Amino acid sequence: SNQTVLVTSNGVFFVSSTHCIGKKKDKAFMVEDISTAVKAVGEENVFIICLDGATACTRAFPDLEEKFPKVFTLRCATHGCNLLLGDIGKKF
Repeated sequence: SNQTVLVTSNGVFFVSSTHCIGKKKDKAFMVEDISTAVKAVGEENVFIICLDGATACTRAFPDLEEKFPKVFTLRCATHGCNLLLGDIGKKF
């Protein structure tokens, strides 16, 4: 499933969870799911969309940037570090 959270100066809030069983998590799915979440909280309340480095997420960035020009997109550094450490761990 895809989870969407909103991080604000007042705390972290759960926005939605999209059940993905039987669905193809491709670029179109990611753009639609994230767009729905952004619209739910109001585009004016969103500063950054942060996703992991999966291909579908990376491919969704240009469409999201076009759809929401005032919102930045960012790949999750924690996900990148997790992948890197996993690869390092495989060598030992």
